[in-house]
Amino acid sequence: MMKIISALKRLNRLDLIVAISSSFLNKTALLRREASGTTEAEAQGDIILVYDKFFRCKLTMQKYILLHELGHVFQNMNDISILDLMDKNFAVFEYKFSGNAMEGFAEAFAVYLDSPNELKKRYLEQFKIMKNWVGNGAVYKKWVGKALKILKDLPYGQLERIK
Repeated sequence: MMKIISALKRLNRLDLIVAISSSFLNKTALLRREASGTTEAEAQGDIILVYDKFFRCKLTMQKYILLHELGHVFQNMNDISILDLMDKNFAVFEYKFSGNAMEGFAEAFAVYLDSPNELKKRYLEQFKIMKNWVGNGAVYKKWVGKALKILKDLPYGQLERIK
């Protein structure tokens, strides 16, 4: 028992995220369609709210938006603080909210799952972090595929758990 405790103390808390995040996602990530919002979608805790503006986007952009919002859910589910993200240099990630580590993380998450070689080429440090935390990302890609199918017929205000 003491060896296990000792080993856990040596591990970085953020490195333990990989062990819990994939099973956690299927239990907690929720989807809700809403009529009005200023953006296409947003994450609030473990819920992704999708607004009418989302449906005016092309399918490839819808997929990317959901990946980005899943990045926020991943951060929220795993209690990754803004200080953790700044320490890992996510604030430098080029995004419309330049200097915002939370948006930088969500964007790096989406790019990693959508175009990993692009992230690797431009932001090697963030690529390595994502690879360590997210692995191959299959569970997240699968979630997005299911979400896109369900969203077409999801009534406004209904909360849907994607399994």
